Amino acid sequence: MKKPLYSISATELLTRVYEDLSFLVPNLIPAVGVIILAAPPKTGKSFLVLFIAFMLSLAYPIFGYTTPEPVQGLYIAMEDNEARLHRRLKKFGIEGNDNLVFVVKIEPGETGIDQIDAYLEDHPQVKLIILDTLGYFFAQSAQSTSGFLDDYQKVRLFKDLAERRKIAIILVHHTRKMPDINDEFNEVSGTTGITAAADAILLLRRARGRNEAILSCTGRDFEDNRILLQPDFKTGNWTVVEGDEISYLTGERREILRVLKNSETPMTPLQLSKVVFKSSKSISLLLSKLYEEGLVDKGEKYGTWFALKPNKPKEDIKLYKFESLQDPA
Repeated sequence: MKKPLYSISATELLTRVYEDLSFLVPNLIPAVGVIILAAPPKTGKSFLVLFIAFMLSLAYPIFGYTTPEPVQGLYIAMEDNEARLHRRLKKFGIEGNDNLVFVVKIEPGETGIDQIDAYLEDHPQVKLIILDTLGYFFAQSAQSTSGFLDDYQKVRLFKDLAERRKIAIILVHHTRKMPDINDEFNEVSGTTGITAAADAILLLRRARGRNEAILSCTGRDFEDNRILLQPDFKTGNWTVVEGDEISYLTGERREILRVLKNSETPMTPLQLSKVVFKSSKSISLLLSKLYEEGLVDKGEKYGTWFALKPNKPKEDIKLYKFESLQDPA
């Protein structure tokens, strides 16, 4: 006999009482669900998630918010070893912390998820898991195929675990090289099946050689926003800084923006190349980044660009302010 379809009326649904949404970090990391944190290689994403896990484990302030109590975490560092983790932890200047536990070896694929589930059965106090990285975890397994349904199912395995155990799982992942001028979150490596299954997506950008970063955030239960960050790799700390994104641009992008601001009409990449002294192809890629960051927009004439006014980013993006970091309750 086939299983009957369960349904509920809008009236009955509205009469029920459900738990309020909760966050480990408001408007950034939901308390229950899967979070994708993606960035190009060597951007500092492993340092960032370690900082988040460490600060939460001691109930220290993080991005202007202090969690009510320590959050016990399990960090699965598949691309690191104990010696490297030791060096990174020493930067925080704290000798002991039993609320944060590390694993450097785990079985790939579903077998590894079963291992995590068994660990949670024995350690129900753990409320945060970090897997670094998602690609490495599945690359060694029989589930290394890639397609929308395959990618969706991979993340769905973690989502089912997160919902069943009432925990947050951060999956560290990579981005693809080519920018997406329509949606920056499409830069997450793999198909859209990965982002479709996630509850929140964090996209980290940091220009090489610069000590500033932008963390773009989107989620099912909070508005899109951006956090301007300043990492200190000597101490392991990441701090929120106030200001606009213009001050964190590379020299080339800043110059393109300056030329567009001074131009009375929108310009093409070819026109810009005669002033900025870069190839039109390179300028097109830089314009794509500026577009993602809400600093330029497309002109009415095909192939032209113009600078947006300061403090007026694209309407669907908000800068992350300290006021938004307060507990929603």
